[in-house]
Amino acid sequence: MTSNFVDKDALVRHILLLEDELEDDRMTSPREVLEMLYVLLRQGDFDAKDPGQACFDRYTHAKLYHAKPLLCLDFDGVLHRYSKGYHDATAYDVPTEGALDFVQEASEHFQICISSARANTETGRQQIREWLRQYGFPDLPIEVAKPPAFLTIDDRVHKFDGTWPDPKDLLQYRAWNGEKWGSKA
Repeated sequence: MTSNFVDKDALVRHILLLEDELEDDRMTSPREVLEMLYVLLRQGDFDAKDPGQACFDRYTHAKLYHAKPLLCLDFDGVLHRYSKGYHDATAYDVPTEGALDFVQEASEHFQICISSARANTETGRQQIREWLRQYGFPDLPIEVAKPPAFLTIDDRVHKFDGTWPDPKDLLQYRAWNGEKWGSKA
């Protein structure tokens, strides 16, 4: 098993900052803090008496019982216009019309995260972060897999209404912008 170095003091500082955010009701996703905590917990040296653990317990309670519902937004084709489809593995396009205003308004009612297949690498996650900053979006957590959200907005889904579609009809599906799967501009 690979050993990962974690600065326990830095972890506790981050968790204490997270606790402050919870108290101020300005909570954003603590993804990086939780990743550090996960590594530390796997190493087995995180004492329950540690103040970081107490903060984490309060964070978990707030997430489960007091937090806004989670809204997951797909990146390519939803936030990022993606007019050329998969082009050169970069976030090359502008935001879809109204995306920034929507995210700002929705954040009053939801916790928001981004889901993207490109987030399976650090380079992909960094591209998304830089693109968000470039266009004035808030710093949002970025996931590879779609989390168990209250609702997900994606450009390539079929809303199930209790009736199974004909699989051959699904092959004709087009995204909101008219693009067929695998097509390039």
